[in-house]
Amino acid sequence: MSTPYRASTEVPVELPASFHAELARELEPGERIVWTGFPIRERLRGRALAALFFPLMWNGFVMLLICAASRQGGGAWLCAVPFLAMGFPLFIAPLDAWRAVATTFYAVTDRRAIVFDGEDVLSYRKGTLRAVRCAERRDGSGDLAFETAVASSASTASRPPGFYALRRVRDVEAILLCLC
Repeated sequence: MSTPYRASTEVPVELPASFHAELARELEPGERIVWTGFPIRERLRGRALAALFFPLMWNGFVMLLICAASRQGGGAWLCAVPFLAMGFPLFIAPLDAWRAVATTFYAVTDRRAIVFDGEDVLSYRKGTLRAVRCAERRDGSGDLAFETAVASSASTASRPPGFYALRRVRDVEAILLCLC
């Protein structure tokens, strides 16, 4: 009895072993890898750090409020504690974004575009990928946002699904246009 055919897992860029194994698990029989790549890590780190601004401001303000109320004496400062309890979970999103920096990579196969983002694997098949919008920067890097036929949980997030912080974004856009 022969083993089922499995697509070659050789990829155009050097992937760490863990990424290589994750991509190999995701491939379907006969699926061929066309392109793989990483986001520009520094740009993703910058976004994660920018997301820290609001939680730091919120919790800093609440701490000042607690300090000011405690100086007045009595238990008035206890009224601000629930605001602090609401503020601490605000740090989760920036911390998740920081962790995802090290585990994000992208792949395009002959059938779909795949985003490996932290523990999430988002797949956009040839039939559901309607358009790709490119935002190119002066240095040739940029973002590719996907317009899909089917609404996904990723599209309800703060930004649409896509490949972000890519080098040579126009080259990747040309590859993805074959899937639209």
